[in-house]
Amino acid sequence: MIKQGFIYIIQTVGTPYYKIGYSTHPIKRRNSLKTGNPFPIRLLNSYPGTKKEERSLHKYLQKFHRHGAGKEQFTLTKERLQHIVNILEDPEKKHPPYNCKI
Repeated sequence: MIKQGFIYIIQTVGTPYYKIGYSTHPIKRRNSLKTGNPFPIRLLNSYPGTKKEERSLHKYLQKFHRHGAGKEQFTLTKERLQHIVNILEDPEKKHPPYNCKI
């Protein structure tokens, strides 16, 4: 059985740095990330999804991985971020291949 949760997007405010992760409780996850973090962060949104879908997105975004900042952090332009949001908002697009280059 595949556990349903949420794929969330958290931004380090004022930067192009985004954390894309999976959680069953995105707000609690955001709050835990705030603890001990010197930079302000905000939860942009969360979308129904699975851990498998999150891993697929990470693989898709691997060339934008923010080295030294954890496996879930990426440097994204506004256009790339919107592309990811479009994928997450459309259940038909959530599974690779994503049929476009970023």
